[in-house]
Amino acid sequence: MNFEQYITPENIYISTFILCFISGFIPIVNAEAIVIGVAAMSEDNIVWQVGFVAALGQMLAKGMLFYAGRGVIKIPMGKYEAKLAEVEEKFQKWQGRSDAFIFLSASVGFPPFYVVSILAGMLKLNFARFFASGLAGRFIRFGLLALFPQLLRGSL
Repeated sequence: MNFEQYITPENIYISTFILCFISGFIPIVNAEAIVIGVAAMSEDNIVWQVGFVAALGQMLAKGMLFYAGRGVIKIPMGKYEAKLAEVEEKFQKWQGRSDAFIFLSASVGFPPFYVVSILAGMLKLNFARFFASGLAGRFIRFGLLALFPQLLRGSL
């Protein structure tokens, strides 16, 4: 069976979006590994699009976590309750610079963006600013990761 016929840019974008959306809720589904794997199978000219689609899928999930923090959506917190208190303490040090804090968390993953997304909702931050800062950070993160296989391919 020839699977290459199914590896089209459209299918790559759809599968990347869905997998990264799922990984936005379930941290064990590793979005970084997904992006690197997809980029390794893709043509050089679509890596930034892969990064953007991955960031968009993640941010739609993080948006739902944001609203869970506001109490609109109920999700089980489990082990994240203690982490939430720890990140809230760090967040307070960034008073007036919440966009930068969200961008930093989204781009480097520390503190965990999962927890920051919930906390941003709990603190009643502006959703549009949360989404824009998070999307910019995630796009940089995933865009650079998508570029990595292309750089390796060029150096070999």
